[in-house]
Amino acid sequence: MINELFKIEKESKNKSYDEITNIRQTKSLLIVDEFFTKIHEVEKMALPKSDLKTAIKYASNQENKLR
Repeated sequence: MINELFKIEKESKNKSYDEITNIRQTKSLLIVDEFFTKIHEVEKMALPKSDLKTAIKYASNQENKLR
């Protein structure tokens, strides 16, 4: 999933700002939505003091910035 985002960014490398914004809003947003859906599902199962829970909290705190 993350590799898909990197692939989209690589393909957007020489595009204009407006083109990159459009690509991110169409292609990348779907992947980001899927990622955070899975993050929220796994969060319910993660132990409170585990490294996984820490990573999930970090990712969740970045959600608004990535959307």
